[in-house]
Amino acid sequence: MTEETIAAHAHREGRWWVFTIPALTSAGPTGAEIVAMGQSRSLKDLDEDVRDVAALWLDLESWDGGVDVVIELPAEVSVLLSEAESAEREGRASMARSARLRREAARSLLADHRLTQAEAARVLQITPQRMSQLVAPRKTSDESRR
Repeated sequence: MTEETIAAHAHREGRWWVFTIPALTSAGPTGAEIVAMGQSRSLKDLDEDVRDVAALWLDLESWDGGVDVVIELPAEVSVLLSEAESAEREGRASMARSARLRREAARSLLADHRLTQAEAARVLQITPQRMSQLVAPRKTSDESRR
């Protein structure tokens, strides 16, 4: 039984998923390196097809080890995903800034303008419970684990 994991790289070509297994190579007749490769009709069959090619290449009955297939995306899709991740990070940063500013506004109404919590809640158009949350001391990560 094989315990190791074999890595493969796959990409779409027409109606097929074409894959290579970079760890499985041999020298060709001209000395050029030949890399094990194959194809799958569907993504759901890809792992099994990688196992079959690995077994054939290594002259095994079957490949019982793990399979780790990295799907290579088209360049334009990778760019879009990268932009989406960047926008998501920026959005999280904006939300954190918004929350900090909202807490500062609530605290300012209490400390600088001497409103009661109920008055400040009404001015900010939030519930008294939300007002209490905004002005409560922030817990550190150690305190929140308790």
